[in-house]
Amino acid sequence: MNDDLNAVIKLTHGSTSFLMMGDAETKSENDIIKSKENIKSDVLFLEHHGSNSSTTQTFLNAVNPKYAVIQVGKNSYGHPTNEILKRINYKKIKIYRNDKQGTIVFTTDGKKIITSQDEWKMDSATSKPIATQTPKSTPKPSEKPKQESVSYANCAAVREAGKSPLQKGDSGYSSKLDRDGDGVACE
Repeated sequence: MNDDLNAVIKLTHGSTSFLMMGDAETKSENDIIKSKENIKSDVLFLEHHGSNSSTTQTFLNAVNPKYAVIQVGKNSYGHPTNEILKRINYKKIKIYRNDKQGTIVFTTDGKKIITSQDEWKMDSATSKPIATQTPKSTPKPSEKPKQESVSYANCAAVREAGKSPLQKGDSGYSSKLDRDGDGVACE
C-alpha cells in the first residue's frame, strides 16, 4: 500500500476547522505544505496513528492545532510513538486518543469547539499518562442520580452556556426548545 496516495480532508464550519490526515506520511505533508493551501486547523486527526513516519515538526507548526486526535487501537507497531507524543505535548496541544478514551466527539457551532472527553495528558519526563479525569462515582442502585435544575429562556441562552445541542434527558432540556419534537433541542 502506498500511503502517499492518501485522501486528506479539511472540514471548515464558521471559524473552526478540522484536518483529517488518514495514513498520510512525511512526503504527503511536504507536498501539502508546498501547495500553499491553508492547512491551519483547530483539530488535527494525526497521520498514520501517531507513527514516526509523519507529523513532522514543520507540518505541526503549519497546522498549529489546539487539539490532536490519535486514532489508534491496541497494536504491535508502538503507535503512537513517544517521539510524536512529546512533539505534540511540547506545543501544548490537547491530546485525545481512541485507545485510551474510546469514542471522542467534537461539537462546534462554528465558533467554539466542545469535546466529549477530557484531554489525555502525558508526563513530559517519563512519557507516561497523567490521569486527567477524576473517576465518577457510580450511584448505588437504590440512589437516584441528582439532576441539575436548569432551565433556559431560549436556544441563544443554551448556546451561550455551551450546552447546545441538548438531548432529551439532559439537564435543561425542555420540549419548548425542541421545535421539531425529535428529542434534540437547540440543534
